[in-house]
Parts: sequence; structure tokens; C-alpha cells
Amino acid sequence: MDSVKKKEFTARVTQANKSEIVVIMYEIILADIKTAREAYDKGDKVTYVGELRNAHKFVLELMNSLDFEYEISKQLMSLYVYLNKNIIKCMTRYDEELLDTVEMIVDKLLDSFRKVSELDDSEPVMENTETLYAGLTYQKGALNETAYCDNMTNRGYTV
Repeated sequence: MDSVKKKEFTARVTQANKSEIVVIMYEIILADIKTAREAYDKGDKVTYVGELRNAHKFVLELMNSLDFEYEISKQLMSLYVYLNKNIIKCMTRYDEELLDTVEMIVDKLLDSFRKVSELDDSEPVMENTETLYAGLTYQKGALNETAYCDNMTNRGYTV
């Protein structure tokens, strides 16, 4: 994943609530798979494995964040274990065949959690962050972000 995408995801995380963070994590997994496929097509094994390793880390984080007081967590865990196994097989065998299955499952989970996040009106998880405003300013077709701090010069940190 390139640095522009990373900055975009980072900015979104600072403004996201719990369900939106899950959506972002699914999007990151899909972006990593896309980059891994591109690397595979170019014969770049190092990037291919690195991108899949990153996707693997996000699947592990999703597994670790499940709350088993809810029945759906058990079902999600079995899906995450399956995704995890397939990603590992793709890394170790240097084979992208199973990525179609991984991508399909993550895409369906993403669609479901997008619907959930639309209904979730809870506050952002991160507090004391800069407010980001995005808009077209002075550059044709370019989206620029501006951070706005309202009386938050140190955001809780003292120097």
C-alpha cells in the first residue's frame, strides 16, 4: 500500500467510531490484497508476501477484538480463522489462487459492516484529535485535507 493510501486510512481512523474502524480494517485488508496481486503479476515476491503479511496482521487484530458475549463473534471467528489459513497458504506457497476466496469473504463482510456503521451514531473512538475537513482547494481534481484545531494547541500534551 502506498503512503497516500496510508495517510487516507490514518485520517479516517482518527474520526471513526468502533464500527467504522472495523470497516476501515476490512478496506485495508482488501487494499493489501490488491497490492499483493499487483506484486504477484510483476513477479515481486517480497512485496507480495509483505502485503499479505500486513493483511494477515489485520485479520489477527479482528480476531483479537471479538467479544464472545455475542453469538455472532463465534461465527466471525470461524470466518477469520478460515481467512487466516488461506492468507498463510498464499504467502507460503507463493500462490494467489486462494486470494479470490479471501477477497470475496472480506468483501461480503465489508458490505455488512458498512450497513452496521451507517446505523451506528456513537462518538469517535479517538478523543482529542484534530478535526479534518476535506475539499477541493486550488488544485483541479485534487482533494486536499485541512486540519482544524479549536483551542487545542497541545491536545493534552505538555512540553
